Amino acid sequence: MTINCCISGLAVMDNLNLPSGSSSKLSNLRKNIKLRYGQFSAFWQALNLAQKLYLTALVILPFCLDNLISVMVMALAGFATDFWPRLIKLWETLVGKALILLFYAGVTNFAVASAESLVNEVLKVSAGNLAYTLNLSILLHLPIWVLACTIIALLLLQLILPFYMLVIIMLKPFKHTGVSVVSRKSYPVTTTVIQLFLISLIFIKLIMWMANSSGIRPEIHLGLGDSPNSFGLIVEDPAIGELQSDVLQLSESVVLHHSFEKLDWREHLKINAYIQTVKQLIADFAFHYEGSTYSRCAKSIDSSVVELNDYEILEIIPDSTLENGYSFTVKRCTSPAFPAS
Repeated sequence: MTINCCISGLAVMDNLNLPSGSSSKLSNLRKNIKLRYGQFSAFWQALNLAQKLYLTALVILPFCLDNLISVMVMALAGFATDFWPRLIKLWETLVGKALILLFYAGVTNFAVASAESLVNEVLKVSAGNLAYTLNLSILLHLPIWVLACTIIALLLLQLILPFYMLVIIMLKPFKHTGVSVVSRKSYPVTTTVIQLFLISLIFIKLIMWMANSSGIRPEIHLGLGDSPNSFGLIVEDPAIGELQSDVLQLSESVVLHHSFEKLDWREHLKINAYIQTVKQLIADFAFHYEGSTYSRCAKSIDSSVVELNDYEILEIIPDSTLENGYSFTVKRCTSPAFPAS
């Protein structure tokens, strides 16, 4: 639309009474703009949806270096669009259905194991005794696991496809065509190079996120000692000593800023905040819904209990001083059938 407005504006100016030299320059400029616009329009129309998404990701990359989420979303949308027809063909075969179902069955198994581990970490008892809380934890874990594993599988497949295409090209002299995996209409080599670049970028970002989520913090060694006199010099002038101290503080601040900016600790805080939110939801659900307000076993007034078996209970008591706001204690069930004495 902007280019069309420029062309219209040039046309209006061309109709004005201008000197012959200026009029010819405006006419040439108008022709050049029309030519460039036509070339770009033809180039854009020749691209399919996936290629347009790749190109958009490359264009916005210089403006999103601090936060690559937009670039990653564009690239992943392009990968999904590019791979979707192949996935449909794979699903139409019996072997393909088996492979896809087996893959997501494995992902679900890992998600259930992770959910059970988190319930055990929060409540300090086996998750088998808290079926509803475990189900909630699974519902919170399963979408994340499915999405993450699907993205990783998609990236790995896109990474393997160029090498598969290279093998097919090498086997062409032997009359072996192989299975066609190319769904692009134009610029296949350039698109493959852009794909490899975007895949590498996303993998690097994922590795950084995994490192941040593990809580590994960098060890910073300034190499300047711990005191202002660590250069090995005898400082007699107080002004020089003060200047040296300022230099050390400035060096420390620069190194700290560079290290934390490099590892992007904002993502680490976001991941930890999400995990803490999930833990809080599990603790709240166990107290308000899984636990019973009334029980045959003796309990505190403001607590709720979960009967683990005939002899033991899990007592949940609100405690704002603890991490998740509750204390979880396994106690003996004291009841008329099992008196304390």
